[in-house]
Amino acid sequence: MNSTRALTKIKQTAFVDPALFKAVLTVNALFLNGFIGLIGIVANIINIINFKKQGYKDGVNVTLTALAVSDLGVLITQLIIIQIYNPWLEESSLLMLKPQMLLLVIYINEYFIRASGFVTACAAFERCLCVVLPMKVKLVMTRRVAAVVNISIFIVLIVYVVGPNSLVYVGS
Repeated sequence: MNSTRALTKIKQTAFVDPALFKAVLTVNALFLNGFIGLIGIVANIINIINFKKQGYKDGVNVTLTALAVSDLGVLITQLIIIQIYNPWLEESSLLMLKPQMLLLVIYINEYFIRASGFVTACAAFERCLCVVLPMKVKLVMTRRVAAVVNISIFIVLIVYVVGPNSLVYVGS
């Protein structure tokens, strides 16, 4: 059997209707992922309000609030990325091209993902201190120390967003 003939036959049988593909992509990305993302956004806003009502007398509340803020940033930017990937969205109606918008939003999304990871590591370190220094952990991890560490994480990681975006040329 001729290999080109077999390859042509495979191409013909593996064809999916583009309208069906767009419909499946829209249902999966926009509705399912978008709905789950909206639930996460609402939950993180409730967490932030809850921690604010509890007060920031404890360093753990500061760290958990920082984690909720970074997760909120991840979810919001993820919803924006889902909207950019919308196959029904025409590029002619946008101010920028989709690749240009994705480049900006993906860096911001990665910033919040990294910040969330570092804040989670900070919370894990606080938990380890509770085991290692059970009577002195309140003296070591005060709310001021937790605030400085978490704010420093967000400030230092901003270099991740500013650096690549200042060096990338996106032109036509």
